[in-house]
Amino acid sequence: MTIYSAEQIKKWDAFTIENKSISSIDLMEQAAEECTEYIQANYPLEASYSIYCGPGNNGGDGLAIARIMQSDYMPVTVYLLSSKIGSREYEINLKKFKKMGGKIIYLKEDSVLEREDDDIIIDAIFGIGLNKPAEGLYRRVIEF
Repeated sequence: MTIYSAEQIKKWDAFTIENKSISSIDLMEQAAEECTEYIQANYPLEASYSIYCGPGNNGGDGLAIARIMQSDYMPVTVYLLSSKIGSREYEINLKKFKKMGGKIIYLKEDSVLEREDDDIIIDAIFGIGLNKPAEGLYRRVIEF
């Protein structure tokens, strides 16, 4: 497997948006569709899925994946780690997921973190922009 640097990924995203006449939200949608197809092909459809979302574009990716899973009748719960307004793409996908009745749990500093042994967890907390150690609730969830 090839692992790309954050700088390489940023450049590819910018290049794609600029040269392929695609908006950031549409690029996010395409990535979410591909990711969901991969999940459906490689993991049990009847499993329960938990998606932990930060307020940035990575959280927007997680919300888009959750929305597609929900529309495909896959059991999915979204855990939001921030009550602050997120990125534009995050807010668009959050609104869509809420509109379709998606299950959302808002986590707080004192939230009890629990999961079933067969839960499949999807990390959409931080993307390529994280440049310092996680703290507080973010750290607790990552360690969980």
